[in-house]
Amino acid sequence: MTKSKKDNSRSDWPVEGGQQDRQRHVKTSSGSSLKEKWRQEFSSPLVGVEVTGAKGCVAALTSSGSLTLLNLEGEQIAEAKPGKKRKGLYPVQAAQFVGDDLFVARESKFQCYDRQSLEMKWEVEDQAGRDLNAGRKLMGEEDFAQGFLGVNGKHVITGSFRGAARRFDTKTGELADVVMTYADLKSVGGYLLGAFRENELGRGQSTLMPMNANPNKIVIGDGNKRYVRAKLCCVADMCCSAGLSSIACFKLGDGTIVWQTDYELESDEVGMCSDGERVFVHTTHDMSCYSAATGEVTWARETKNGSYGMAQPIVTDDSVIAVVDNELIESRNKKSGNVEWVSDPFDAELTSLSSVDGHVFTRTERSIVCLHEA
Repeated sequence: MTKSKKDNSRSDWPVEGGQQDRQRHVKTSSGSSLKEKWRQEFSSPLVGVEVTGAKGCVAALTSSGSLTLLNLEGEQIAEAKPGKKRKGLYPVQAAQFVGDDLFVARESKFQCYDRQSLEMKWEVEDQAGRDLNAGRKLMGEEDFAQGFLGVNGKHVITGSFRGAARRFDTKTGELADVVMTYADLKSVGGYLLGAFRENELGRGQSTLMPMNANPNKIVIGDGNKRYVRAKLCCVADMCCSAGLSSIACFKLGDGTIVWQTDYELESDEVGMCSDGERVFVHTTHDMSCYSAATGEVTWARETKNGSYGMAQPIVTDDSVIAVVDNELIESRNKKSGNVEWVSDPFDAELTSLSSVDGHVFTRTERSIVCLHEA
């Protein structure tokens, strides 16, 4: 797997996991198809869209609340099971790895585990339905509904149902402050990406905010479009956003739009990834390649093998790989867009593609599947 250039402003930012700026690159031989290497089944449905992990391991978080670590051969390393009192323990996203820590966001709890042993280091929870910061009554268990957003320096940041971004001390779990409140929250490249509520700066405006103690709001572009409800990926110091009406690339530092292409989609089934020079976007029936610098369309191809879904594609040295019809994996040459190979059908519905420690993973409703070259 290639490593990104060190950036001190985001040195603690996760490169593996469910974040928007995670590395989505894996090495495979040119023209080599992928097939199943091993599969680990679980008794309860898995939580989270993608398989997350770090060097030497992947995590499985189930709807029953149990957390399991597997090595890259599919063998169990450690397990943490919830107690008898399970109210509020339903996970809201996949487990997130940062350094020696593993973070789990649940309906009413946010937990930090040791990455090796799964011993719990600390946890915080809402106070019987009351807001952690102000003690105000909530409508339900929603303090951590938008889950883990990232780590910046000494703090881990979470997002609530109402869009409040809270910072906790990574070592103790002590609440530091509430960073800002948005209608929606995502994280990308060391920034929070949010949309202001209708009664603040105006309906539909998207903003960037550095994840530090004294953040400034940066309105993206002219503020007339909403970029937060879209697929995102980092390209150097920029962020690409693919939504229902446009593909845009904007600078993370000041929100300036570098390029934008408008279109209308019939569904929100958009997938996107980048190799740093190109941005690959697939909609339901086609995939396109854009220049990351200019937005120029290099190629556009329609799939003949079915339709692309919600699963995000990944990039290899020579190819871009995507899930088709939830049961096939299709590989296209990055430069030409031509199909290189299509896998045999898998005997289960595939929901994602992930790259963890140089390995390709996919998952079904109740299983993690490791793939290797045929």
